[in-house]
Amino acid sequence: MRKKIMILSVAIVFVFTVPALAVPTFQVYSEGATAGDFGPDQDTWLTTANPADITVAGTFSAKTLSLTDVTLLLSVPDSTTGTISVTGLNGAPNPSFLGMFTTVAAFEPAGANFNSHYPMQDDISDFYLYDIGEFFPVEPISDYNADTGIILPPNPNMLGELKEYRIGFEGFETLHIDMFGLVSTETGPNIRTAWKLNPGSHDTTVVPAPGAVMLATIGICWLRKRHRSQYP
Repeated sequence: MRKKIMILSVAIVFVFTVPALAVPTFQVYSEGATAGDFGPDQDTWLTTANPADITVAGTFSAKTLSLTDVTLLLSVPDSTTGTISVTGLNGAPNPSFLGMFTTVAAFEPAGANFNSHYPMQDDISDFYLYDIGEFFPVEPISDYNADTGIILPPNPNMLGELKEYRIGFEGFETLHIDMFGLVSTETGPNIRTAWKLNPGSHDTTVVPAPGAVMLATIGICWLRKRHRSQYP
């Protein structure tokens, strides 16, 4: 009996001392999307909906002061033509279109380094940018993690803001959605500002029908891969 009490005590201490899992500063998710790989675009949320309803999240850490100049970044196949529409949903205003760019250097802010993020590379994509403004710490935010395919419940210790948009397009075979913004943090007596991009596992790729069959195959392969890794 004494041994069981000791084990229970250790378990209770462990639960209350493990820090809360961090939520990325920026995330892009589409309700009902499937986590998986689309060619070289790995660990992304895949959806066949066009238009696609997108949730973007900006999250504050304990030292975050502000999230400003937040921008939607839409990547389409290089040297292709088409049209894109972005409309605000559930109270989010329509974003301001900032322009189309053929290279990362043409829009990348000074001090940022975005072109290691696939498919944000000059010979792979062209880029459409939309200003979606400032984010505020108004509600708990979930971790929309396409690496695991698991969406954790909103973390009460990680506050931020969710904004929703409907993105439709014609002429492009695929569309990849990222977001970035200027993050101000308190570091001792100083305030530090830096540009941040969502992680590669927290973005969304839209592959509209007839790509649905391909996407379903990808999703099944991904689930089988995860199943084998969990139950060898």
